[in-house]
Amino acid sequence: MIIKSLTLKGIDHHRMEIAIDFGGSRAGRIYIRGRPILDTARQTLTVPDIDYTLESKDLAIKRARAFFGKRIKQSLKGNSYLDLAAFIENQTLRSSTPN
Repeated sequence: MIIKSLTLKGIDHHRMEIAIDFGGSRAGRIYIRGRPILDTARQTLTVPDIDYTLESKDLAIKRARAFFGKRIKQSLKGNSYLDLAAFIENQTLRSSTPN
């Protein structure tokens, strides 16, 4: 799979939408939507109400969506967490390391 483009924008009710166009042996577009919640005390970003829509003319992708739709959504929910403190620390270490 090759990511052709990625767009991030704010949408209704304080939600965000990530649109990813992909190609390669399978082609289509996935929309990931949800309301990001910033916890300043814990320095985390989560998206507890994450949802997705998968669009493709590819029959294999349509079948996968039909059979694995709930599993895909559960996987997205389980991975919609970002530890901002660790992320920033990692980026700081990377930028201070000589090439």
